[in-house]
Amino acid sequence: MSFFKHIVELFSSEKTTTHTTEEKSVRVGCPAHNCGGRCLLIAHIRDGVITQLDTDDRPDTIASPQLRACARGRAYLRRQYHPDRLQYPLKRVGRRGEGTFTRISWEEAIDAVATAMQHIKQQYGNSALFVPYGTGSYNQMNGSQTARRLMNCFGGCLGHYNSYSWSAINIATPLVYGTLITGNQRQDWLNSKYILMWGWNPAEMRDGTNSDYFIKLARQNGARVVCIDPRHTLSAASLADEWIPIRPGTDVALMSAMAYVMITAHLHDAEFVRTHCVGFDQSQMPPGAEQEESYRDYILGVRDGIPKTPEWAERITAISRETIVRLAYEYATTKPAILYQGYGMQRRAYGEQVVRAGCVLAAISGNVGIPGGGRADWACRHRMEEPSGIFFLSVAIQCPLQFPSLCGRRPLCKANDSVLNTDCLAPITSTILSNSFMRLHRTALSISMQTSTAP
Repeated sequence: MSFFKHIVELFSSEKTTTHTTEEKSVRVGCPAHNCGGRCLLIAHIRDGVITQLDTDDRPDTIASPQLRACARGRAYLRRQYHPDRLQYPLKRVGRRGEGTFTRISWEEAIDAVATAMQHIKQQYGNSALFVPYGTGSYNQMNGSQTARRLMNCFGGCLGHYNSYSWSAINIATPLVYGTLITGNQRQDWLNSKYILMWGWNPAEMRDGTNSDYFIKLARQNGARVVCIDPRHTLSAASLADEWIPIRPGTDVALMSAMAYVMITAHLHDAEFVRTHCVGFDQSQMPPGAEQEESYRDYILGVRDGIPKTPEWAERITAISRETIVRLAYEYATTKPAILYQGYGMQRRAYGEQVVRAGCVLAAISGNVGIPGGGRADWACRHRMEEPSGIFFLSVAIQCPLQFPSLCGRRPLCKANDSVLNTDCLAPITSTILSNSFMRLHRTALSISMQTSTAP
């Protein structure tokens, strides 16, 4: 228990505050709300209290732009010093749900938690200990990674895999590109002539600090920006030349119809497809899949008898065939072009398909690996370094967990499909039925990227 005693000492030690009228400024990263940005804040501190928050005041350049915080970040003092913020341990004394608590000391709280952890470990083993994936805060001082470090010192815990933010992206993007690192840096957007913001709303979601600003600069530099989104978002209103509303969940139909136009009108980059792609037509099928359905055959309806025409997509997406044809021509002929996908469209059953469809459009249009082009789904590529020594037991559960019964769908996988190495797991009392996104249920979008450029 010496480890826990050390924690108690850290929390219970009294510190003397020296009162002074002198104010100091400290540059910090915005604690944020797990928003996707890590903007710079300048905290003005007097007598140990933050009195004001400003944001980045460095020289602003394209190469090193200011990391300006949004109104949400600048208003963080309201959260920091909110009267309802929990600042000390509370113990429930009434029945669960009554909201009756009493204040206890840090020593009592840590002793209670340590005792419970010891009991669970002795009774059920370390696989019965689990740190939830989402904590509401993710920085060097907070977040699940610090709690998992504690569990590591305690012998390990039940792990998790994947993400509730990018669960389908994490699987489908490497399936096509072989890596999750796709697209160009944001400064390169200024070289683009055409930008498709597909279900992406950087003006509100802060998908990487200043992403919306770089879209604005690209537009000022001559790029045409089109926003495809069910909602008329702030991004559609302030950053786009055109907003195309789409029926939610029908993005793959629109992408397939655009591909139909590009293929039948010979607008696709046949040379790039020939030298860099696999699975486009029957002449390019990989070994062992020569008789499978190629991407071209799927789009033209060779096997299923359903050509993915603009008329077909119009009934599904509620977007007119004329708009679909125009969109396909614009994207295929205005190069370089960026297709940037948001995350909401892949947070659903079969969410991997829309990710793969976007990868295919970028590939057949020849917009991969060129300045001002590309297809991406993450504007921010930060990684929070976890404390050293983090490890899980060999058993892990998938994050997010999906329960088909809650949405009226029959289970698509057998029980415990979302649990890895179940033979190592302590006995559980409930069955988890999950997960549809890993089931790549068609070969329709089977186009893959090659690293070789040889003919």
